[in-house]
Amino acid sequence: EATAKVVSLQPKIQDELIAREIVINDAESTIRYKLTKRQTQEE
Repeated sequence: EATAKVVSLQPKIQDELIAREIVINDAESTIRYKLTKRQTQEE
């Protein structure tokens, strides 16, 4: 039962990850640092 639930969530998780990447890229460097816990390359 638990494994079936995880499989059904996979597409949604994938969409959230893609959306999160876009948001992080558009965020300020200070916010981006907090979200990623590391400096970006251009800094």
